[in-house]
This record gives sequence, structure tokens and C-alpha cells, in this order.
Amino acid sequence: MAKAPQTRIGVGRRLTKKLLAEPKKGLFYSYFYAKGVRRRRSGNGLLQVAVGPQTPKRPYLHWKLARLCGFRFTQAPDPSAELAIRFDDATWSVRENQELFPNAVRIVNGGCTDISKTRVGRVFEMIFGYSCELDPLTHTGDLVVKSNANAAHDGRVLTGPLTERDPRFSYQRVIDNEVTPGVVEDLRICVIGDEIPYLLRKRRPLFRRFENYTHRTDALDPKSVFSDEELRRLSAFAKEFGLDLGEMDVLRDRKSGLIYVLDVNTTPHSPPDSLISLAGIACMERAAAAFQRQFLAS
Repeated sequence: MAKAPQTRIGVGRRLTKKLLAEPKKGLFYSYFYAKGVRRRRSGNGLLQVAVGPQTPKRPYLHWKLARLCGFRFTQAPDPSAELAIRFDDATWSVRENQELFPNAVRIVNGGCTDISKTRVGRVFEMIFGYSCELDPLTHTGDLVVKSNANAAHDGRVLTGPLTERDPRFSYQRVIDNEVTPGVVEDLRICVIGDEIPYLLRKRRPLFRRFENYTHRTDALDPKSVFSDEELRRLSAFAKEFGLDLGEMDVLRDRKSGLIYVLDVNTTPHSPPDSLISLAGIACMERAAAAFQRQFLAS
């Protein structure tokens, strides 16, 4: 009991410091702190969800879901947990589900232990029937070379055929996602269970196409961007991949009109800094409602 006032004071000091240093971010995150306190005071914040091997911090989508839905994280291994979330900010997970959550009835992202681009390409071709992967030893013309590991942002365009194939890298076709002269567009969708609650349209200069940089982000209804068949296949891809909670990067080729899933992220920072706004809060609320329906309703 004696620690509670100190904890509240500590949170208050951190919020005040954040408001003074970055007012926009401070106001944005104060919404989630306030929502979490309100849920817990109403008696809806008693549910505990085990998480591991790492614990989500404030920028992550998971942290925001916990506050909006009113649940608390407990650190794995937790033998008492019935609901658990695998949270591992790595391309290849090495900790086994049984080790982390020995008695969990449901493990969110439990089957998503390999998010390498090679696996993304293999599952994508299985679901969509076409591929973005290329053989760099035989392909003639431009191709994209990027790290097989997640979040490297090291893509570059080379001209094939190449003299060797490095297993550390993925080799893909160049997708023409230029929507206006000098501007490219990425479509990032959120997946929660069987739902796609929001879509972020991210645009950046063509010369920065592979960088972790966004000039502008807009929140859109997925149905306004994808056809019903495309949405069905995207959901089927997520299910086959084992993605229960996270985001996927999708590009649409301007010439063919086809879409390509290029990356899967099970630990997204969401929304991005370019959407620290009421629109970003609305996306998080839609995600929280989907999480409630998919994983907490029972």
C-alpha cells in the first residue's frame, strides 16, 4: 500500500517532464495513461496477461492496448497465465512457448517465431499464388537486395545477374509504388486476430524509399484501399504466418495493380510519430476494440 502514492507521483513527474520536453507527445500519451487509470478504477483492470520474453514499453502497440483494454502485463514465465502474448523483438525467436507460458490456453503470436523476409516471401507465394522473390544468379535487370532480418532498413537496388547469393539477404523484384513523381507509398495494415482494424498510408520521397522515414501518414479504412478478395487473402496470409497481433507492410505495384506483403512486424511501434494525433488515437481505439472482441470477450 505504501508504494502506490510513490508510483502515482513518479508517473506524474514523468508526464510533466514529457509535456515540457515534447508537448505533442506528452498530450498524446497522457490519453492512454488516463484511460488506463479509468479502466482500473472501474474494476475492469484486474485481468492479467502474461508477456515474454520481453516486456512492451510505451511506443509499442501492445502497451497502448493494455491501457485501453484495462489489462496488466505479467512477466513470463508465468505458470498461472491463461492468456499470453509472445513479445520478442527479434527476427528469429529462440524461447519456446512451453517454457514461457506452460499453462496458457491461448498464446497470441505463439506460432509467429520466424518473421524473416524469406519466410514472408514463402508464405506470401503460398497464399497469393505469385511471388516477389527473385533468383539473383539468373535474374537480368534491377532487383532489390535487403537484409533477411527484420527492421534493418538497408534495402538497395542492384543490377542482376549477381555473381553470388548471400543467405543473409533477401532478393526481390523492384515494385513500382511511386504514386506521384518522386513519392512512393507504403500500406501498413494492423492485424488483430481475424480483423484488420486500421490501415496507415505512409508516403516518403523516392530517394528515401528504403529508410525508416515517413513524410506523411494518413489513417484509412482498409476497405477503401483493398478489394474484398485482397482483404480475404491478407487475412489468410496472417493466419498461415501465425500473426495474431502486429502489422504488415504491403506495396501495390502501379503497373500490374498487384499487392505484395513484404514485411511482418510482431512488435510494432504504433502509431508512428507522423501520426501522433487524434487520428492516431482513433486507430489505437479501433485496435483495442478488436483485441477485446478477439481475445478478451470470453
